[in-house]
Amino acid sequence: MDTGFSAARLAGCVTALLFASAFAHAAECVNFGVIDAQSGNVANAIAELYTAEGCDSCPPADKWFSSLGDRKGNVVPLAFHVDYWDGGGWKDRFAKPAFTRRQQESVVRLGSRTVVTPQLFMNGKNISFIDDDKRGSIHSRFGRRVVEIASQPPGARLKLTAVPTANGMEATLSVTLADVTSGSARAWLAVTENKLVSRVTAGENRGVTLYHDHVVRDLVGPLDIITPTPQKIALDQEWKRQDLSLVAFVQDRLTGDVLQALSAGMCAN
Repeated sequence: MDTGFSAARLAGCVTALLFASAFAHAAECVNFGVIDAQSGNVANAIAELYTAEGCDSCPPADKWFSSLGDRKGNVVPLAFHVDYWDGGGWKDRFAKPAFTRRQQESVVRLGSRTVVTPQLFMNGKNISFIDDDKRGSIHSRFGRRVVEIASQPPGARLKLTAVPTANGMEATLSVTLADVTSGSARAWLAVTENKLVSRVTAGENRGVTLYHDHVVRDLVGPLDIITPTPQKIALDQEWKRQDLSLVAFVQDRLTGDVLQALSAGMCAN
């Protein structure tokens, strides 16, 4: 289930493609939870990293994934922490069974049965693989996928609005499909958090301090894209408001293709 990771090779693929930050957050929240954003004419991609704090091959992947937030481009990063490493001596506080199921479903959709950590998907396609010599290093096709996705028109237009509530926020996502016959398209909302730190005291990463960004705290969906309904999203008091973002994306449940994605910080100044 575990593989190695070549962060340098991944970073080299994207240096010329992504530029300085579109995901920066303010130090303090002046106007929390008010969002009014819409997608543009460029297709944005969802990058999904499946990782775990109990996996000693994951920290380099986490570090590289954090760097995506320091560049500007058409990539929306989502870090899903899986729970199947929790039995190794360290329980990942960010892991959820639903994220493990999402990884498993993505793998099965692509005709495989093997899940690994770290594992990277771009718009539902696995862009990493294990070497034939079984050394376990992951080679990225990340940069090429970024170019491919950006060169195609988006399959949907998104409008995302949100207002704060007593214990979180109420968000509404409106979707206009480019192809009205896309009956298998489904919408999702994700709450992500940056600047998370864990001091691991057991398991494979014992004694290591781990740093995480783009961590999915909650995933809501699939949502009805025909009749948009306001979604009440609860936010844990421990989540740092200034480091939260709300992500919206539309994905084909059969192919895994992402039609469009949008990310908006929850803090406005």
